Amino acid sequence: MPKNIGLSLIGAFLLGLAWFNPNLSWLILIAFVPLLLAEKQLSHPSKNIENAQWLLLSGLFALVSTGLIFYQNQQLELISWLSYSAGLTLALMLFKFTKDTLGKQRGYISLPFFWLSAEALHYYYSLGAEPLPLGQAFTENTLVGHWLPQIGYLGMSLWALVCTLVFYFLVSDFLSKKEWRQLLIQGGLALGLFVVLPIFLGPTPQEPSTPQDLNNADQFIARLSFFLAGFQVLFSLVKSYLDKNKVV
Repeated sequence: MPKNIGLSLIGAFLLGLAWFNPNLSWLILIAFVPLLLAEKQLSHPSKNIENAQWLLLSGLFALVSTGLIFYQNQQLELISWLSYSAGLTLALMLFKFTKDTLGKQRGYISLPFFWLSAEALHYYYSLGAEPLPLGQAFTENTLVGHWLPQIGYLGMSLWALVCTLVFYFLVSDFLSKKEWRQLLIQGGLALGLFVVLPIFLGPTPQEPSTPQDLNNADQFIARLSFFLAGFQVLFSLVKSYLDKNKVV
């Protein structure tokens, strides 16, 4: 467990530090990798204890990362900090529940939409905290910051979450096989397809401007995330009930 706590804190610091300098915003693309590695290693005969361990890990990840983000944005107030981190912790808990109930594939696919729902919710309701989506860290990044007017904060967040999942799968596969050549080849392909290629094919730079509120792309991604996250939770609850009661 101490090793998993360390992995969670490493991920939290990577995520939080991404806001301290535009050149550090790339850390978001790998920030979730240590946390997901910790989740993969969780194993206990009692599911309740395993869930409690994941609650601790996800809570630490959310509290430390949002604390650093709010501190850098000079918004570190107790209510805002607790409100925002609680929503992100819930998103991670729902990911774990979905993954355990519906399987790894659907679980990992659902993670971005749970996280995006937690981010977007603060745009629609006053929950005591200003929204600080992952995409906002790229605002002053010279390579991708100009994407924001076109794809919005949540579009950038979705891109970052997809990238971090891809890199997690590569690292996880390497740790199980220990094949450096395969890691270099697959890592190079992933970096080219998900980072380098989008930079070259993405929107052309325009006059500096970033959306202050949700633009059309943001609103579409937010609604899609709410729908898919809600559907996954409902489907998971139904399947969990059927499995528990042995209903075929």
